[in-house]
Formats: sequence, structure tokens, C-alpha cells
Amino acid sequence: MNSKDQQNYYEMSIISCILNNPEILKKLKGLINKKTFHTSENYIIFRSILKIISSFSKTKINSVLLKEEIKRMLFNIDTLNKSYLEKLYNFSCSDKKIKDYIKLLVKIRISKKLYKINKEILLLISSKPQDISAVYKKLHLCLEVFRRNKIKSNLKLSSQVKEVKNELKNKKKSLIYKTGITGLDRIIDGLKPGELIIVAGRPATGKTTFCINILNNNSILGKVKTVLFSLEMSSKQIIIKLLSLITLIESRLILNKSFNKSELNILIKNCKRISKSKILINDNSFITVEKIHKFLFKNCLTKEKYIVMIDYIQLINTNKRSENRNNEISRISLYLKNLSKLLKVPIIIISQLNRQIEYRVNKSPLMSDLRESGSLEQDADLIIFLCGSNSYSSELEKVRLTVVKNRSGKTGEVELTFNKKTGLFQDE
Repeated sequence: MNSKDQQNYYEMSIISCILNNPEILKKLKGLINKKTFHTSENYIIFRSILKIISSFSKTKINSVLLKEEIKRMLFNIDTLNKSYLEKLYNFSCSDKKIKDYIKLLVKIRISKKLYKINKEILLLISSKPQDISAVYKKLHLCLEVFRRNKIKSNLKLSSQVKEVKNELKNKKKSLIYKTGITGLDRIIDGLKPGELIIVAGRPATGKTTFCINILNNNSILGKVKTVLFSLEMSSKQIIIKLLSLITLIESRLILNKSFNKSELNILIKNCKRISKSKILINDNSFITVEKIHKFLFKNCLTKEKYIVMIDYIQLINTNKRSENRNNEISRISLYLKNLSKLLKVPIIIISQLNRQIEYRVNKSPLMSDLRESGSLEQDADLIIFLCGSNSYSSELEKVRLTVVKNRSGKTGEVELTFNKKTGLFQDE
């Protein structure tokens, strides 16, 4: 039996079961729909069955009623072979196997979609070998076909509960990325996959440098992959900040090349260390959330564990221009939240705060101070505010770090010391 005959056999078995026992449709809710059927005859018959069930309360659908409904839909019953309907009524079917047949038809549909995309990719490679971006788009489409099916197949509560139960039974600890700031990790228990994390503050409070500290603790001191989308600073500036943080050589001296031979050797050694790390920096200033998604698809494996950082959200472009920037940021925020869930990775986004905070007596940031969007506070799982306090000296500054929202735990404050010359954040 070839694949086409197999497909028709599964479809006929499903329809035969429904014709003889319409009540079975209740058990198939969420599993079966019009897209399940590939052949036009079976598609028409299934639509007719649904129409009859919605209009009449039937324990069994007789052939006369079915023919009338098909005629109403097609205007010409001869389009369908009459013997085909009789065959369906007498077709051998098993209620126990119907769910398996539906799953097999879904796999056939996916295979056909992937086959079609594959043919398009081969055509692109042969006709336009230089158009790599078009090939990536097609490959991205393949991944989306898999992911959409995975999401739909996991809607049943029992399978979701089973997943949690297996997770609880597994002695291996859940994946959590520590920030490296002990006081903060004590409050939030680290960064968790699927979370959208906002790090916010007014300009010059050290937001980017704070995130580079997290990057250093995970990707230089640890072996975790980190993808940084830097819309404000160039990759060179990020690397110099990272070098300063690792070597504790002032970033200004690195930029001006005001270092001695010994310091130069230390810098070269750590440049090699950075180049061998799992850090990816994308400093495209005109990036959109769709391009962020495609970049991650291209550069990160499906089951790979990594952290994503975006500096900063207000600079992300959008394909759909709107007069209201708040609406654009809301759309970007929701997209990133869904992306973190889809990829099962923590996404840290840096955000600006509104200027109004400067004119208040109490300058402690509130969630409503997040710039250009009210949806940021809704979409985020974790919101961290950085607020500069008094300076100990021209080199050291006391920084108050406040966790104002934490979906999976407690909130609180921690005092840090920020070395403005090297960018190092430390617990007090």
C-alpha cells in the first residue's frame, strides 16, 4: 500500500467510525478538524457530517440525510461516486484506532509541507545560489511547521500534568542560570528558561554594564552560551567593557591604549579567552523582533541552552509602523515574551525609564515608569530596577537593585557596589 492509499485508508476509517457513532466526535475534540482530511471527497463528507450533527441530534447518520447535505453543498451529488458513500458505511473501522489514525494523518500533512518547502529550497539553491537569506527563510519555515505541531499536540491537560510529574520525579535539578550577584540570586533563585526579564533604570545607571556582568559570570566564568543584541553600542565597545571587567583594567585606559607591557599581555590573553567563549554579539542597530527570532534560529540549536540579552527594547524597530510608539513597544514586548516561551530560554531586555521620575520627590522607580509601554510590566516575569545612590568616591558608587516583580518567587532589594572604572558589580 503506497502513502496515498494509506492516507485514504486512514481517512475512510475515521469517517466510517463517525458515521456509525457520531458521539465519538466528543472524544476527538481538539484532535480533528477539516484540515485532517486531504482528499476532497472525504473533506466534503466530513463537513456534511458536522452540519448534520449541529442541526440534528443523531445517534447514527443515515445515507439519505448525508446525500441531501452533500447535494446542498455541491449542488450535484454525482460529483461524488455514490458507491463511495456505501463503501464508507460498510468500511471496517475501530474506535480504538481512530486517534492513532488522526495522528498519522497529521504526520502525513507535515511531511507534505516539508517536502514542498524542501523542493523550493533546492530550486532556490540551483537558481539563486547567492541568495542565502531566502534559503534561511525557508529553513525557518520548516522549523515553524514542527513547532506549531508540537504546541498543538501538547494541549491536553493530562499530557501537561504528566510532563510536570516526570520533571518532579527527575532527580536532576531544573536548569537555572545564576546571575553571579549573590544577593540577587538569593531573591530570584536565578534566571529561568521561558522567562522575560526586564532590567530598567534611568540613563547612566549602569544597566548595560550590569548585564555584561551577568554575561561574564555565565559565558566567561561559566560555559553558557549568551546571545547579546546590542542596538546602542558596537561589538567593539561591548568587548572593551568585557575586557575591563575581566582584567580590572580601566576601560578608558584600554580605549586610549594607555597600558604597560604587562597589562597588554593580560589583555591579549583575555581576548583569546573571550574569542573561545560561547558569546555571540549582534550589533545591528536596525533589527526587528522577527530578525532576532531568525538570528537565534540560524545560530542556536533547537535544544541548545542559552541566554538572550537585548540592549535596549526602545531601539527595536518594527515592520508595522504605527503612529503610537506605545503600541509598537507593546507588540515587541509580547513577541519577545512568546519567543522566550517558545525557545525555552531566558530573555533579558534592557529598558529605559520615563523622565517624570526626575521630577518626583520620591525617585524610587515604579513599574508604571517603564518607558513607552504599559504592557512591559504585564508581559515581564521579572522586573529589576537599578537606582544609583551616593558615591563612595569617584571610582565606587553604591547602587540599589530592586526586584519589583517576580512571578516565580519573592521581591526585594539588594545593595551593590559599582566600580565605574572597570564596570564590576559586587555585593556589599
